[in-house]
Amino acid sequence: MNSQPPPNSNGHGVKAPVTKRLSRSLASAGRLPGIARVIAKFGAPFGKRFTRNHFALLRLAYSAYAGLKKSAPLIRDRGANIFTQWVGDPGVEAVVTYGIDDMSSTGAYETYLRPILDRLKKVDGRAPVSIFSNSPDPTETRLQQWLGEGLTFEVHTLSHPCPILGQGGFTQAMNTFHGGVDLIHRIPNNAPVAFRTPCMDSINSASPRLFAELF
Repeated sequence: MNSQPPPNSNGHGVKAPVTKRLSRSLASAGRLPGIARVIAKFGAPFGKRFTRNHFALLRLAYSAYAGLKKSAPLIRDRGANIFTQWVGDPGVEAVVTYGIDDMSSTGAYETYLRPILDRLKKVDGRAPVSIFSNSPDPTETRLQQWLGEGLTFEVHTLSHPCPILGQGGFTQAMNTFHGGVDLIHRIPNNAPVAFRTPCMDSINSASPRLFAELF
């Protein structure tokens, strides 16, 4: 892989004028929509009760959709390192996410991730890394620092049974799964959207029963 930036770049492989223009456009987010607008958008596919119960999350989704639609003329066909890159545009061959698993205490993760976070912030102004977490303390101040830098915390079960349905029976699997969901939702200002089964990279830990009865 050629690690040298292209000519006329800012040193990170992104043409500086394009990045500045896009940043100004995407930084001016409008107000978050009210309940009526969110229900009008999501009430039909999700149902009005579901939409009301998940209003805080769905209004963010609506705002993101509106921002993308508004910014589409500037974003399309440009290879800037921004979160609104369009899959399907010419030259877009893959989607890359940054993530790490198994966090309960934060110290070692800060040490390991800090160079990566600082580099991402230098390139993109934020550090979009997902930490799939087991049992962190929701009140730990470092979590709020990370959230402010762009990280998110996702669900990876409380106790990391490997495989999830093969360690202690279904009831235990259910408790560690739902307990993980509840715990990560208790981190202030965090909105988890993803789940990984323990050991999913090394063994086939997912199963039809997991999707049918846990999810």
